[in-house]
Amino acid sequence: MAMNGDYSIRRAQLTLAEAENLLAAERQSLGDSPYTPPGILAVMRRPEHYTYVACLGAITVGFCSCFETPSDEGSRLEIDLLGVMPEHRGHGLAAGLIGYGVAEARQRGACRFRGVVAAQNLASQRAFQRAGLAPSPTPCTMLMYILQGNSPVSFLPAGWEWHVDKIGSVLRYTLHAPTPASPSFSRRVALAECLEVYTLSYHGLWLETIWAASSEVEQVMARAIVEHAKIQDMDEVGYLAPQAHPGTETDHAAFIREGYQNAGSYLRFTRRT
Repeated sequence: MAMNGDYSIRRAQLTLAEAENLLAAERQSLGDSPYTPPGILAVMRRPEHYTYVACLGAITVGFCSCFETPSDEGSRLEIDLLGVMPEHRGHGLAAGLIGYGVAEARQRGACRFRGVVAAQNLASQRAFQRAGLAPSPTPCTMLMYILQGNSPVSFLPAGWEWHVDKIGSVLRYTLHAPTPASPSFSRRVALAECLEVYTLSYHGLWLETIWAASSEVEQVMARAIVEHAKIQDMDEVGYLAPQAHPGTETDHAAFIREGYQNAGSYLRFTRRT
């Protein structure tokens, strides 16, 4: 447990009472979670999840929800939801919660740390920087596809095929299209890698990387990821897309055409141990 004046920061207990208190703090600080306390508790109990709370006496006034994902260099801590009730801000609790989670993850052997903050959220940006994470030099565009149902949509052109390989929480997508000169043979035209994530606000896919032979092919891949999310009964698909140079077609135009929504500019905060 860490102390910050009259406040304390600790690892959340995996009990229904703790989930109820955490959800109350979430609703007064962020209001993003659609879950009930049992749903919150189910996510907190997942083996990759680590949740921390800031308390004033017995009252939960802030929280930080994290989870670990694989990376090329080993385990990475994703610092996901971070919230402090308005009347308790200004005491360094946000930075303290992040720092507590980072310190514990380092003890477990995590070597990379990552968080995403809205470009206009200066308070959260300062908290991440105080906890030792550095912002990306340029912002990215947050693209979101919120699933409203799981009815399948036909999206593959004639003769195309798509494949999904799952390794733990990592999903690798491949699109193949017929070769123009020899229609009986196919060629790989797109690759994508997603993480399957469970958070305190949604269960979905987070697109990490994508390569496509053309904008049209990228649009097919964007739909393929959504269709797979439907099959898995997920809530949404997210992608932090690089921003294009002014005056050119945006890198994410294919996603917009496919129904993804622009959720604004965000900065990626990272740290390596």
